[in-house]
Amino acid sequence: MCFVKAAEEGLLADLYGCALKQHVSIYADDVALFIRLEVQDIVTTREILRYFEEASGLSVNYRKSYAVVIRGEVLDKMMVKHLLRCKIGEFPCMYLGLQLSTGALSRAHWQPVLDKVIASLPAWQWGLLTRSGRLILIKSAVTARPIHQLLIMEAPVWLMEEIDKWTRAFFWAGKGVVNGGQCLVSWQQIYKPVCYGGLGVHNLRLQGLALRI
Repeated sequence: MCFVKAAEEGLLADLYGCALKQHVSIYADDVALFIRLEVQDIVTTREILRYFEEASGLSVNYRKSYAVVIRGEVLDKMMVKHLLRCKIGEFPCMYLGLQLSTGALSRAHWQPVLDKVIASLPAWQWGLLTRSGRLILIKSAVTARPIHQLLIMEAPVWLMEEIDKWTRAFFWAGKGVVNGGQCLVSWQQIYKPVCYGGLGVHNLRLQGLALRI
């Protein structure tokens, strides 16, 4: 709360293009601060953190902390590193398990999302499950894995296609790949609600869009 109050009293300048006074995101022990690239703001932030340490008896671990400069130059990064005395990070960066970036993520950055989907069930168990059991796992676990990242960013087409391809093969054959003859109906039909003749599997592209809206 001290950061919000400080912003209202003018100790920290408003962020360009942002009408909100909130300059901090806190979840458990993960804290993200948003400040302007100004010496006064950086020094003020460092002092507020020092006062917090003195008042609470808790210490900020600067070895585990880092600053990410948005649209800054090399000299700006050096200045931030000197004043905050912490490491300098780069985009994409991780916060609460999410990859944050000012631009589009590369295929390499999206690949772990696909890997988590495939790793949601050990391969040796695939053939031991009935089709109804595989459907339950797809609806409750497999399609839930990418949701966290889809909350903030639209996934590329290739990722959605790969997830569909793997999920389809797992459902119909209990394998990593499947041929057309093994698929009894189209996957778009599977997406439909049960009352419309489908199986109620979530369409991740539409679900991600709805969550971001």
